[in-house]
Amino acid sequence: MNQDVKQRWQDALTDDSFEQGTGWLVAKRDGQDRYCCLGVLTELYMREHDDVARPEGRDHYRVSNGVGYDAMPPEQVCSWAGLDDEEIGFLAEMNDIGASFGVISMYIGKHL
Repeated sequence: MNQDVKQRWQDALTDDSFEQGTGWLVAKRDGQDRYCCLGVLTELYMREHDDVARPEGRDHYRVSNGVGYDAMPPEQVCSWAGLDDEEIGFLAEMNDIGASFGVISMYIGKHL
């Protein structure tokens, strides 16, 4: 995994700027955006790149070719972070079974 991205991702997961959710990269619940750990990673990617966007008020991301993503991050996000499909799948499962962002951050720090 890209070590710079790793540190920024761990920081974002533990600084309370993202509310955790399950099932989707991001979904609005009770009027508030709630993110999967991979949605947080996608948000970090979007701060530096303009080929992925989240249309206003929508619960998915779009890449420049118009393809939408709602459950797993776009390929360019995974490539930028240096994560493979197995790692992405495992992190999504961790998030969706209820592991907190803090626990996920510790896993990322130790294993990726």
